[in-house]
Amino acid sequence: MGAFQNFVTAFKAEHIKKKGTGIYVLGLIFGAIAPIIGFIALFFNPPLNTQNTFPFNLFEKFISEFSPAFTGFFYPLAIIICVSRIAQLDHRYGGWQLMETQPLNKFSIYFSKFSVILIHNLITIFSFLLVGCALVAIGTLFKELSKGAELSVPVVFILQLSLRLFVVGLFFSAVQYLIAVLVPSFIWSIVIGFFGLLLSSVLAGFNIRMEWNPFTIMAKTGDFTPGSQLGHVMLYSEWVAVLLGLVFCAIGFQWYRYKSFKAAFFKKNCPVFALAVVAIASVGMYFMLKPLQYEAYPKTIIDGKIESDRQFRVAFLMDPFTGDTLGKSLVNDKKFKLSMDRNMPLGTYELYFQGDMSTGIQFVMSQNDSLYFDVKSFANNTESTITGTRLAENQAKAPGEFSWSMAEYMMTQSNEYLDKPGEVAETIASEWKEAIDESAGNKTRDNYIPKDDFLSLDKKRIHLRYLNLWNAYMDKRKVVFPAAAKDKEPKEITEIKKQMPLKDQTLLADDSYMQYLIHELTAKDTSDTDKNTRELKAISALKPDAFKDRLLFAKMKQSLREASGSPERAALMADYSKGIADVKLGTLLTSFYTAQERIARGNPAPDFIASDLDGKPVKLSDFKGKYVAIDVWATWCGPCRMQSPFFETKAISSKKNKNIVFVALSVDKDKGAWFLQAKTKSKSVKQLHIGLDDLFSKNYSVESIPRFILIDPNGNFVNSQLPPPSEAAFGLLLAKETESAVKS
Repeated sequence: MGAFQNFVTAFKAEHIKKKGTGIYVLGLIFGAIAPIIGFIALFFNPPLNTQNTFPFNLFEKFISEFSPAFTGFFYPLAIIICVSRIAQLDHRYGGWQLMETQPLNKFSIYFSKFSVILIHNLITIFSFLLVGCALVAIGTLFKELSKGAELSVPVVFILQLSLRLFVVGLFFSAVQYLIAVLVPSFIWSIVIGFFGLLLSSVLAGFNIRMEWNPFTIMAKTGDFTPGSQLGHVMLYSEWVAVLLGLVFCAIGFQWYRYKSFKAAFFKKNCPVFALAVVAIASVGMYFMLKPLQYEAYPKTIIDGKIESDRQFRVAFLMDPFTGDTLGKSLVNDKKFKLSMDRNMPLGTYELYFQGDMSTGIQFVMSQNDSLYFDVKSFANNTESTITGTRLAENQAKAPGEFSWSMAEYMMTQSNEYLDKPGEVAETIASEWKEAIDESAGNKTRDNYIPKDDFLSLDKKRIHLRYLNLWNAYMDKRKVVFPAAAKDKEPKEITEIKKQMPLKDQTLLADDSYMQYLIHELTAKDTSDTDKNTRELKAISALKPDAFKDRLLFAKMKQSLREASGSPERAALMADYSKGIADVKLGTLLTSFYTAQERIARGNPAPDFIASDLDGKPVKLSDFKGKYVAIDVWATWCGPCRMQSPFFETKAISSKKNKNIVFVALSVDKDKGAWFLQAKTKSKSVKQLHIGLDDLFSKNYSVESIPRFILIDPNGNFVNSQLPPPSEAAFGLLLAKETESAVKS
């Protein structure tokens, strides 16, 4: 009781001294700045998130959106100023020495001041959260809201975020307090703290983030306001903040207690204390920061739930490489579960729901993985959160998702390096090493890293990126300098090639691997034949095995899709289809061939019924006597929206040509969403809605969109897979077929 009373006395004294300093007011102001700036920005912008059709809590979304600014700048800056003012009050007037002459122990003196700092932190946190909520409530009076917005106050979210912000603030406050107590200068204390904040921001710009850095920990909390993906109250980084906050409190007090570093840690029993602190900190940091990896699961399971404004009956697991259905599950009470008995090699798979072209959730998995999907599908948008044994893998960079590359610039944007192969090879090798090092640093907010098999696969994708760059560079160089074909391969490139196998089934679905493989297989073929034939012959010459089957299957699908007509497709099947020994792949290829033949030039285009903007039924046969250019699209499809203006431009420029009609055929589930967008488009394009018509998709072999189709006046296919309108070939083909079409 005496010790407690001693602390209370010191705490009361601190509150008397702080009067007039405005420390708590400072917390209120700094906490409110980020939400006020955010509110002003949103107030003068279009209606709050009107395009978002997912149910979301407006308070939570607003706070989350501006938390990075709060934790990355305003919160640490408020702590720097508050701590410096608290400490310097007594530095300036000799208060530290005066207090020690009073009947107060040093523990009470040191931690009573620190308690005031923590109260300031709480005020700053609650100011940020309460002002944010208040501004959202005010904003709803003036701004139109998305139909998915919910306005219930997220009490659990606010309390949990408050705790997490307090914890990370505790760590930084302990560090800054130690500095302020040791440095008897108000300015220098602030300068040191602000320099640390600035340096951390600069390093973060270069993707350098030390996990023990208090600024990094604070920023991570702001970036991940929903918290753990695994249901934990705090992130592992926040537990690190708890540990290091206590450690720095202990170090700071010991240093203050003995007045000097040497006396605090090297005299009498102090070395025991120092060793204990170091041991606790080291062991705790080791276990907290050690990356975690999931173990294999006894079964291969895909489990999950789907929240939607529609009813889905079946979930399908698809192999994107073959287009084959690997498994399916009934959706009961919005839940689904697939248990797979077949072999599932590591790779990318897709999850679809019956009658929903907008899903196509791509994810990574392999044999003995257990994944859980939390899927939300509303209107025309679908998003999912994937947890389970491949949590880290499904948050890693997607294949081909790389940052800007000097090596890529050298190859694609500049001809000045064509006579500098050595410099290009060195640049490629340097970037390759950096990318390999960076790939090992992928870690989730819950401290999980990908399994070793995925890390190996990720490295192969990096090898592929740079080997394909080198091959493209050399192909370009050989055109300008034919003698370059005899150049000796740089040792840097040879070193990368040693690590890239030429037979890897896990990569066959990766376009970059196919590009590299085909290049290597045909590198020595100088025969006077077309590129496609050389590639098919090279694959056919491989040793019969599962790898050859899958590779030939992929190449044949591409060749059949790009064939000029039925005779060429028939010749391809006759020459190469027997090279596929796998019966299932052979059957799938035959089905694909049949589908391509069904939509081949000269074959009748099956009639369909759609509805126009007035709700009236419109048939394809209604346009008989005219060419029909069809754009199959949907409002949720990004590439469709990108191509739509080009399609409209072509329609507008072809107005004088009465021999062709342009049709935009929507496959949207939500007719209302289609109607709103279609009303804004050019009247030169006939806007029709067919929705998710399975028969239309089958008859026209629509596997993906956008899709551009040309039908002749007799209702027959001219071209079932036109190039996109953004390419000149689109206009040239229309002009060639209709004769009077205006060239772009």
